[in-house]
Amino acid sequence: MSHQPPGTKNVPQLSPAQHAGSIALRLAQDGYDICVNDIPAHASEAQAVVQEITHLGRSALFVPADVSVLSEVQNLVQTSVDKLGPLNTMVANAGIAQVKPLLDLTEQDLKRMFEVNVYGVFNSYTTAATQMISQRTGGKLLGAASIVAFKPFALLSHYSASKWAVRGMTQAFAMEMAEHKITVNAYAPGIVGTAMWDLIDEELGKKKGVGKGETIKSEERSSE
Repeated sequence: MSHQPPGTKNVPQLSPAQHAGSIALRLAQDGYDICVNDIPAHASEAQAVVQEITHLGRSALFVPADVSVLSEVQNLVQTSVDKLGPLNTMVANAGIAQVKPLLDLTEQDLKRMFEVNVYGVFNSYTTAATQMISQRTGGKLLGAASIVAFKPFALLSHYSASKWAVRGMTQAFAMEMAEHKITVNAYAPGIVGTAMWDLIDEELGKKKGVGKGETIKSEERSSE
């Protein structure tokens, strides 16, 4: 999350710290003060990101929260505002993935995927927007979609569906928030070299009987 006292900007960043450190550091380089969020189990990685941000001369803190729980997101935003000042930007980057054939999916698989990837973005958008509207200063909401929000991957059906939902919800938020001078956008990266995508690549390779990197290459070619 980002806050914007005079001369500075403040961003609450709701995202797995081990995947989002690069985003946070770039925002810090651009002049943002940042509140980094992750679940308590990833506190050490999040604190490392906070230290890197402070070394760049920006203010930063870590607030643990599960973004699928609205009350925890509300506490996160309030803490960020209390510590860093008015909220300027929200980056809703938290997400999970799972490689599994459609007919093997359980109700719990689908539920958890949407709790984090969809409810998490909804909770982040609504809480941040409410704060921004109260400040009367506008702001920016950013959500993590994906290449699969345009073309699903086999064996990633529920992950793909969750990202289509993020894309649609983001567009709807953009229309409703325009009158408050709040812009709402989702970014849709292709294959990014993160630990999560390494695991997806490994599991897809096992399912399809191909080597590391081959499944991802074939998906990228088919998307061109």
